[in-house]
Amino acid sequence: MATLHEFVIPWWPPSEWATGTDDMTQAQTRTLTTLAEDCGLDIAMFTQGNEDGRRLSKVEASKLIAALLLGAIPTQEQIEELGNAPPVREFPHPRTWSTRNADPTEKQTTWLVDLIGRLSVPDDTIRDTLRTLTRGQASLLITALLKLREGGGYALSPEKRRTSFEEALEAVRVELPAGE
Repeated sequence: MATLHEFVIPWWPPSEWATGTDDMTQAQTRTLTTLAEDCGLDIAMFTQGNEDGRRLSKVEASKLIAALLLGAIPTQEQIEELGNAPPVREFPHPRTWSTRNADPTEKQTTWLVDLIGRLSVPDDTIRDTLRTLTRGQASLLITALLKLREGGGYALSPEKRRTSFEEALEAVRVELPAGE
């Protein structure tokens, strides 16, 4: 599974952020608070500042937001490491999630509709795909589609984009079969 670093917006690596170590922005705080509430996470210490007064950095907040949007729920240990500067460990592969076979989250579904729609995939295929995906598969598919976009796959011809989508979907289903 991807590390938190790979969850970051792929076209602008955190190492290139001039202000990445600054405290997270108000917009990030609002987004992270909403996502954490949706996932049942208590992150007040990061939005209000920990005992040292340190909040999440812009980079840490972006990584956590992207991971939560993908449906990855950080462990307590990973949460405790945030705001302390060392790199955050990898999130576990979706096959280890207790919610891997649940329906995709609303945010995953929204993101997938957008990502898949930009690949010229017909609406009925998008609906059929979303009806059959699990939460774990949705996370893997989002990651695959982001890598496709980063690699220029969204600039291909409509037919090649659809083929790339079908290949990514099949790879996800092989990597994490539903019900296992």
